[in-house]
Amino acid sequence: MRKNNTIVWKYKLPRKLKRYFLTNMFFASYTKAYLSKIDESILNIVPTSFVAPIIWASGCKLYVDSLDETFYNSLVTLKKLQKMILGNAQKDGDIIVGKLIKNKFRGKHLGLLFSGGVDSTASFIRNMERKPILFYIWGVDIPYYEVEMGKRVMKRVLKFAREMGVRVRFVRSNARDLNEIMLSKHFRTTDVWWSRLGHTLILLGLVSPLTYDVNKVLMAATIKMSRDIPIYSCYQPQYVNSIAWADVKVRLDGSDMARIEKMVLLAQNPKFLK
Repeated sequence: MRKNNTIVWKYKLPRKLKRYFLTNMFFASYTKAYLSKIDESILNIVPTSFVAPIIWASGCKLYVDSLDETFYNSLVTLKKLQKMILGNAQKDGDIIVGKLIKNKFRGKHLGLLFSGGVDSTASFIRNMERKPILFYIWGVDIPYYEVEMGKRVMKRVLKFAREMGVRVRFVRSNARDLNEIMLSKHFRTTDVWWSRLGHTLILLGLVSPLTYDVNKVLMAATIKMSRDIPIYSCYQPQYVNSIAWADVKVRLDGSDMARIEKMVLLAQNPKFLK
C-alpha cells in the first residue's frame, strides 16, 4: 500500500516463518522519494530484501508480482553466497517472480549509506570530491519508535550535509522487527542474524527507491578485510559488491583501511567531527 511517501507491506506468513517475525506488517517512509513515479518492480525490492535471507535459509517460497531484473539476478548470486555462509543449515528456499522488469535510472551521482559514525564519515572524506548523496536510515541503530532520539540524529545528519554542501535523503522503517535471537539460534550463526546475514541486503534494499539519479551506492566497511578470505558474512566485498538494481551498482568502501587508519583520517580532517 502506497500513501504519500510511505509504503506498507503485509506478508502472508506460513506458520513455519511466523516465529521469526515480530510483525507481519512492515513500512518504509521516505523523504524526496517521489514514490508515485517509481516502478512497482523497484519498490518491491524493499520488502523482498527484508525477507530473502530468511526465505533461503528456511526452505520457504516468496512470491512477488514483479521485480527489477538486475536485482533478481543479484539475488541468485546472494543465495549461493549465503549457502556458503550457512552450509547445511540453509534449506534452499526460493523467490518466485511473476514478471521481471528492466529498469534504467541513467543517474550520474554517487550515493553513500551514512550514519555519521567513523566508518561512513571516513568513506565520505574518501569520496567527498564527488559530492555523494547521503542516505540515512532511521530504524537500524535507533529504533523507529524512539522519536525524540531519531529526530535529533536526523537534524545532526542534515546539519552535516548542509555544511558539506551535499544532499541527504532519509528513510524510516521497522525493518528490524525480526526475532533475531530465534533466527540466530535456528540457523546456527556464530554471530547475531542481523550482522551476519540480514543487514546488508535490508539496508541497501531500503534505499533503492531513493537512487533514481544515482549510478553507484557505497556502503562503508567496518573492518579491514581481504577479498581472498572465504566468505563468512554478508558484510564482505564478495557479498556487498554482488548487489545491484536497475543500472545502479553497489560497492563496499574502505575495506582496505583498519579502524585506526580511519580514525587518523578523521583526526586529520577535524571539520568533519563537529
